[in-house]
Formats: sequence, C-alpha cells, structure tokens
Amino acid sequence: KIKDEVLHPSKQRELGMAKAQQDWIKFHVDTNLDAVNSLPFLKFKAFVKSQLPEDKYITSMNNLKFPLPTNSLTEGIFTLLSKIFDGRNPAFNYQFHRTHERDDWEWYRQEVLDEPNVWSQKAWRYFQTEINCVMVVDMPLEDKGDRYPQPYFYFVPISEVISYEVNPRTKNMNWIIFKNGDVVIAIDDTSYRTFAYEDRQLGELLTDNPHDLGYCPSRFFWSEPLSLSNPDIKKSPISKELSALDWYLFKSLGVKHLDTYASYPIYSAFEEECDYIDKDGNACHKGYLQKSNGEYVTGVDGTPMPCPICHGKKQLMGAGSFITVPVPTEGQPDLRKPVDITTVDRKSLDYNVEELRRLETKIVNSCVGVDNTILNETSLADKQVDATFESKDNVLNRIKQGFEDAQEWVDTTICLLRYRSAFISASINYGNEFYTLTPETLQKRYTAAK
Repeated sequence: KIKDEVLHPSKQRELGMAKAQQDWIKFHVDTNLDAVNSLPFLKFKAFVKSQLPEDKYITSMNNLKFPLPTNSLTEGIFTLLSKIFDGRNPAFNYQFHRTHERDDWEWYRQEVLDEPNVWSQKAWRYFQTEINCVMVVDMPLEDKGDRYPQPYFYFVPISEVISYEVNPRTKNMNWIIFKNGDVVIAIDDTSYRTFAYEDRQLGELLTDNPHDLGYCPSRFFWSEPLSLSNPDIKKSPISKELSALDWYLFKSLGVKHLDTYASYPIYSAFEEECDYIDKDGNACHKGYLQKSNGEYVTGVDGTPMPCPICHGKKQLMGAGSFITVPVPTEGQPDLRKPVDITTVDRKSLDYNVEELRRLETKIVNSCVGVDNTILNETSLADKQVDATFESKDNVLNRIKQGFEDAQEWVDTTICLLRYRSAFISASINYGNEFYTLTPETLQKRYTAAK
C-alpha cells in the first residue's frame, strides 16, 4: 500500500491545490528582499502586462521592488489577529489520576515543548504561510532510559506530504506518508515506519516502531475548510482576499509610477531660432550643432553636441522636464504664454491615493472584522460600538478555536504516549475577552464617561 501511494498518490489533486493556495499566500505574506520567480509572481507579471502598454509595463516592473507593499499590509492584518494569545481569561485544564504526573506534565510542556510560546510564535508563523501543514506527534528512535517516554511534535509542510487519508468522523489522519530528505515516513494507527527514499523510489524499511494510541498521531493543523467541495484545502484569513491583494499591488504600482513624474512640472516655451555658427562652420539646428553635410556633431561619448547658446537658455532651476512648442505661423493668433508650466491634475493624484487607501481598508475589514482605526479613533454610537466589537470578536473567536483544537489534540496525544492510563483529559481555552482597544482610547472613553 505504501509503495503504491508513493508511486501513484491518491491525493495528488488536493495536494496540488493546497500548495497553489499557499504559494499565492506566501507571495503576499513572506518578506523577500529579492524577486522570487514563483508561479504567483509570474502570473502577476502576466496580469500587469495584459493591462498596460509595453512601455508602461516595463516602467511598472522597474518600480516593483521587494519587499512588496502587500507584505506590510498582511503583516498588519496578522498582528491584529494575534490578539487571540492575549486573552484576559485563558484556561488550561489538564486532568490526571495522580498529582505526580500532573506536576511532571507542567514541567515537560513548558521546558521541553516550550508551551505556550511554541503556539504564539512557531505555530503562528505556520498559520500565516503554511495553513495546510500537518501536525505530527512523534517518538524518539532510542529510549533514553527516563521514567517517561519523550514524545514531541512538529509541523510538516504540505509540499513534503506524499499522500494521506483523513478520517471523516474524527478529522484525524487514518494514515500519512511524507518525505524528510532521503527518508520516507509512514504513520498509521499502529506504528511509525521509515523507508529509504531515492529518485522518487521507495527503498528498504529502516525502522518500525509500534505505538498503542489506537489512532494515527497526525492531523491537519487547521480545521476550517476553504469550501465544502474541498474539505482538505484549509481556509486562511486572507484566502478570500488574495485577488484583492493582487489588485492592491497593481494599484500601488500605478501610484508609484505617478509619483515618478507627477512630482516634477513640465516647462514649455516657444522654439527659438538660433543663428549660432562655431569656428568650424557647424551651425545650430534645433538646439544641437550640425555639420554642413547634415550630420550632428558628437562628443566623446557619441551623443549629439548641444548648442552653447540654446543649451544655456534651457537650463532648469530645479527638477522637471523642458519641451519646446512650435512658434505660431504668421497670421494665426496664439494666446498661449511664451513660457508655461504644466502640472498634473490634483484630482487625479487624490483619486489614486484615496483609492489605494480604500482598498487597504476593505481588505483589512474583511480579514479582521473591522478596521482598527475605527475602534480607536472614531466617536461611535452605542450600537455601532457593539457591532464593531461583535464583528472583530467573531473573527478572533473563530481563529482562537482553531488554535485551541490544535493544541488540545497535540497535548492529549503527547500525554497519552507519555503517561498512558494516568492521563484523563485536556481542555484548552484561550479566553473570550480580548484587548481590542488601545490604552489611550480606553482612557479617553473613561474620562468622557466621568
């Protein structure tokens, strides 16, 4: 069965979809200092090219610098969502038959497993970019002779998973096969097995360690599915806004392109006839020296030599561009100024900046429930306050429920492997009250209430 799954994975479609979603998420979440030629980046470049003329596309790609503007936007979103770890009334309840095991567990989970930091730091990073990863509770290959076994857990990126089968009733894995370098690990409800792995071929059996859990010590980290039709593809807080993040990035390129020239005025003046002729007989022609045969005089770098008279007149006092316009022909009135300054329309500038801000607010609202600035700065009526808190708390409660389920499953599985029948149950609750307002805002409301 293991050999068949390695050669012909039964979950190839689901694994491909999960990896594609995570790559898209990483494009907007991972902070890269250099361009990464991932599929989402290539798709984004193709989209920009389809929207712009060739010259504007080249300029936009030159303005696309890493880290991306969406990196800071998504970082702000996940910072707001991380308040689930700052609940005012968390409760961690572990039941044992004897106090000795209870005390040992408190030491083990804090000193060895690094709880609760491992969930607010390492697991939180996987939550941001590896929403489809798998949790595995494993055992050391060698018994160190301690009184209790030393189980531990880790996260397996979905890109390392070869195949799996989910129990629809318990949501745990019936079995899972994944790779780790040149080794394939197969885990089911009876044992841990490792095999040699080379050139995508399964080799000899290396280890076979049984366990008596009665279930496979592996499950998806996250429980919430992207849709009913794809239960194995997990839903990230930013999954529904991935297209909006692409559009936000595209609009930010437009604003940046606008800034490159809108900051500098365009100076225009009538063409002036110049009768300058140097000692070699080269005459001025439209601001550059031209030989009698019509060829331009060039400098050492091969560029045309400017006329010393015209060039001096066209020097700008600051940044900007200078162009000449034809002199009106005789008999045709022209009301233009001899010298004019053209600037970009202020409404166009304001529209682009406000539209980018609107997109940012929309994305944040969709992901965290309500824009944090609304709660902290705006004077709201009582019903508006209740609605904003309810919206934000609903999102936080849904995410903290996912982390509670994950930690409860890990702690229960480790305790069963370590303490066997001495362990009774575990209950994890991060609390249901969160600090969603800044201290300054609370102080202002307190003062106003007095």
